Amino acid sequence: MRRMLTVVALAGLAACQPKSAAMTDAQKAAMADSVRTMVSSIVDQMNKGDMNAGMAMYSADRDARYTENGMTYPSLDAMKKMSQDMSGGMESMNIKTDAIDVMVVGPDAAVVTSPFHMSAKPKGKPVYQTQGVWSGVVMRRGGRWQIVSVHESVMHPDQMMAAMTPAPVKKAAPSKGMPKKGTRKKK
Repeated sequence: MRRMLTVVALAGLAACQPKSAAMTDAQKAAMADSVRTMVSSIVDQMNKGDMNAGMAMYSADRDARYTENGMTYPSLDAMKKMSQDMSGGMESMNIKTDAIDVMVVGPDAAVVTSPFHMSAKPKGKPVYQTQGVWSGVVMRRGGRWQIVSVHESVMHPDQMMAAMTPAPVKKAAPSKGMPKKGTRKKK
C-alpha cells in the first residue's frame, strides 16, 4: 500500500509541473530572425563608432558575464569603459560578420555564434586586420531581449593589442640653447 501511495504521489507531483512550451519551426525561425536582426544592429552601431548604442542590448544584471580573449569583465560598465577607451584611439573600425548562427533553446533564450573579420585603423598607425568569433546568450528579460553572456575571441590577441596601442608621442629633441653657467668650454 505504501508503495502504491508513493507512486500516486510522485505521479501527482509530475502532473503539476509546468510543461515547457513547445515551439513550432515557424516560431523558432521568427525568433532566430529577430535575434539575428538585433546582433546585426549591434555590429552596425559599433561600426559607426557608437559603442554605447552597440551595447544598449547588453544586460547590466549582476549575473551577466562578458569575456574577451580570456578576460572576464567584473561588470557591463567595466566592459563599456574598455570599449570607450579603445574607440577613442581609433580613426575607424569595421566588423564584418561571416555568419550569425542562432540556436533557439526556448521561447525566451537563444545562443548566437558569429565568426567575424575586423579591420581597425588606430590613430597614427596602419590598419590592422584580424578575425575571430563572438558568441552570446540572448534572453528575454523584463519583456525585452538582452544579451546576458558574451565570449569574444580574436586570433593573436597579443598582436592585436600591440597594433591597437596608441603610437608613442615623439619627444622633442633637447634644446641646444645657451649652456648653463659654469659649463662653458675654456679656450
